[in-house]
Amino acid sequence: MKKSKKRICKHCNAELPEGAKVCPECGKKVSHKLVWGIVIAVVVVIAAVLILVSGNSNKPPKEKEYVKEDQIGSVFTNPDKYKDKYIKIKGQVFNVEEDNGTYVLQVWYDIKDYDKNFIVVTDKKFENEDYISVDGWITGEFTGENVVGGKVSCPQIQAVSVEKTTYQDVAAPTVKEITVNKTSAQHGVKVTVEKVEFAEEETRIYVKAENDSSDTVNIYAYAAEAIQDGKQIGLSDESYMAGYDELEDTISAGSSDTGIILFKKMDPDKSFKLQLGAYSDNFDITLNDFTFEIQ
Repeated sequence: MKKSKKRICKHCNAELPEGAKVCPECGKKVSHKLVWGIVIAVVVVIAAVLILVSGNSNKPPKEKEYVKEDQIGSVFTNPDKYKDKYIKIKGQVFNVEEDNGTYVLQVWYDIKDYDKNFIVVTDKKFENEDYISVDGWITGEFTGENVVGGKVSCPQIQAVSVEKTTYQDVAAPTVKEITVNKTSAQHGVKVTVEKVEFAEEETRIYVKAENDSSDTVNIYAYAAEAIQDGKQIGLSDESYMAGYDELEDTISAGSSDTGIILFKKMDPDKSFKLQLGAYSDNFDITLNDFTFEIQ
């Protein structure tokens, strides 16, 4: 069972029904993903970890052999097999405890499906929802109880270093980036596509909108269209979860905004067409779609 936070529309602050993709109040698109969730069944009683740590010398292994990238999945099924092996791993913190300067973190490895959790022992302080990158050695399998008395087993890692990072680094690292810097302008309104980042499961388009006209302009980023190889690529609904800065829909006269328009996976080696609709509060002006051919 997932325990979730109340979801609020970023456009009008209305409360969103569970699973909503469009706000029922303002009609604008929203994410159906949760920013963060705690699965009660896997939140361990951290005190048990602290007791084990206090009785452990925490001496590093004599040989510094790292778990290979393609072995990380096996670490979760048989942690003891990899005991005293070093590992580099990333995830999102969802449970924290501290005792005399020792912090025990419970971390999601699969942050999208809230799966494959592990424990990190460190002397650095972190908060729930932080994204972290860990370098340390596996001390084996931790087995304990969760907050409702059930059994929980997961890998335990003694950290050599832990650094705070981002959703993008953990879940959607860039595999290819292209600099675009193409601008389309009409009636004092300019839209610039600055760059594109391709990841395994998403495509991030960085856009700047400038309104040098005398009227408020709406840029319909939430209805943007991308066409590649004759196929329309859908918008991704992961922006809310990722915390990306999205392009504001309403650009006041004399102002500008920058943000990311997030699409689903595209082929980084093929060109695509991007279209952005727009509307001016000045009824005498018709804004055509801002169109870009991106190579």
